[in-house]
Amino acid sequence: MSVFGKREGGGRRRAEREQLPLIVVFTTRTRSHAAALVDLSATGARLRGSDLPAPDEDVMLSVEGVSAFATVRWCRLGFCGVAFDSPLSPAEIRSLEHRVQAARGLAPETMAAMEDWTLGLAR
Repeated sequence: MSVFGKREGGGRRRAEREQLPLIVVFTTRTRSHAAALVDLSATGARLRGSDLPAPDEDVMLSVEGVSAFATVRWCRLGFCGVAFDSPLSPAEIRSLEHRVQAARGLAPETMAAMEDWTLGLAR
């Protein structure tokens, strides 16, 4: 089992992280809940929110049309770190980076409201 975000010989991350102002929906076997996506790499992500999943819990993350299966590696102080079962593809990373550029300066809640309006979910 790999350690989330660690490389042998020191605490350096293997993959570059991108800070994101986006909302992610995580789904477990028993529930779905939204959280803020704090940062992301091809191999994992950090989430912020309340009622986050517990360590070792399997989740499916969905954000901006990108979905990935993952395992929660740690949780503390309103944050949790997840490791993806398979790394995100370069195309998925580019897609999310594009959405981040479009959202620069907007709060995650504003982005979620705009997406709901675009998708026809808001009235």
